[in-house]
Amino acid sequence: MKTYRVSALASAAVRMWRAWSVVLPVVVVNAAAQGALVYPEINLEPSVPLALALVASAVLFVFAYGLLASAALHTPDGHVGWRMAWAGLRARLLPFLLWSLGLLIAVSVGLAVHLLVAVLIVGLTAFVLFAVLEGRSNPLWVNLRTIGRRIWRWLATGVVVVLLVTLGVALMGVTQFFLRGWLGATVTWLVAGLLIAWLITARALLYRSAWAEPSAPTVAEARAEEPTPDLA
Repeated sequence: MKTYRVSALASAAVRMWRAWSVVLPVVVVNAAAQGALVYPEINLEPSVPLALALVASAVLFVFAYGLLASAALHTPDGHVGWRMAWAGLRARLLPFLLWSLGLLIAVSVGLAVHLLVAVLIVGLTAFVLFAVLEGRSNPLWVNLRTIGRRIWRWLATGVVVVLLVTLGVALMGVTQFFLRGWLGATVTWLVAGLLIAWLITARALLYRSAWAEPSAPTVAEARAEEPTPDLA
C-alpha cells in the first residue's frame, strides 16, 4: 500500500482533508474551549484557578489529539468520518489517556531540564500514540522500529516540526500583542490546530508506510516479535 508519494508532509496536506468532517469540528471546538478557559483573563501567578485551567487545557488537547490521530491513521484508506475516528479512540481510550499522561509528564520534566531535552523526547516518541491506538502490546518498541524504518523521513519531519513550532511561538507573540485575552488564544489555537492536524497526518502516513511495505512483517508477525516482560 502506497501511503504517500515523494513527501509525507506534502501528501498529508492533501490526505488530512479526507477527514475534514473530523478535523474542522475538533479544531474549532478545541480552539473555542481553550479561548473560554482564559475568559475572564486568568492571573498567571500560581493559584488554584490557574492549575485547574491548565489541567482542563491539557485534557482538551489530549482528546483533540486522540480524535485527530485516530482519523489520520485511516486517511490512506479513503474518507474518514466521525464514527470511524471515535470508534478507534474509544476502543483504546484508557491506554491512550495513560500513555498521553506519561508523555506529558516526560515532556514537562524535559522542559524543566532544558528545551532541547523536551524537543528530543517529543521527537523520539513520535509514533507511540499511533501504536497505542492500534492496540500494539509494546508501543515504545513499535515506535523505535518505526523510526528505524523511516529514519530520514522522521528526521526531515522533525526539522519541519521544530521550524513550525519556532515560527508558531513568534506568531503567537504577535497575535497576543494585537489580540489579547480569549480572542487571541482562540485565533492562536485555530491556526495551531490546523498545523497540528497536518503534522499528525504526516506522522500517521509514515507510521502506516513503515508497517505496510512488502518487506515489512505483517501486524501479527510484528506483534509476535515485540519483546514481552519476563515475569519469572
